[in-house]
Amino acid sequence: MSDSASTADPMLEAYRIMNEVSGGRVVKVEMERLEPPLDSLGPLVTVTVDADAREALEMYVRAAREVRGKGFVLDVAWTGKTDVSPEEYIRYVARAHARMDIPP
Repeated sequence: MSDSASTADPMLEAYRIMNEVSGGRVVKVEMERLEPPLDSLGPLVTVTVDADAREALEMYVRAAREVRGKGFVLDVAWTGKTDVSPEEYIRYVARAHARMDIPP
């Protein structure tokens, strides 16, 4: 990833992307540094949306492609019920990671 592709403010960019995908349902954005060797991907930005898990994870997968190459890793949290099985959760996250070009 080149420096020119990095986003100056990952929290603002993650908010913008998820707010657009969620139709304005972002309630919180948090950022933390990743530990080596994942630190080369940039910080982890977790966006909480006002939705149940399935809907939030579908938004996450849609937003993930826009995050590729922006210099941060997007994650999602939700305020509603967890209406997916652990296996479904893993499938959603794997799809989002693939779209963000994060290695398995």
